Amino acid sequence: MTTRGMGVTEFREIANIIADRLLQPEDEAVAQDCRQRVAHLCDRFPSTPTYLFQFQFWLNISQSLM
Repeated sequence: MTTRGMGVTEFREIANIIADRLLQPEDEAVAQDCRQRVAHLCDRFPSTPTYLFQFQFWLNISQSLM
């Protein structure tokens, strides 16, 4: 997440999203709210093409080892 440029504020938001889901796992309204909050963070801090390339590279390697 730091590779996307997130800071303390965003990490607090992520912790709050996780806590909300853990505290109310059956509440669909909370689930929808959490999805929207995650989408907002992803929009503000998109993955870089380099990061996505590296992820795909390591994913391919790990799958070939199985």
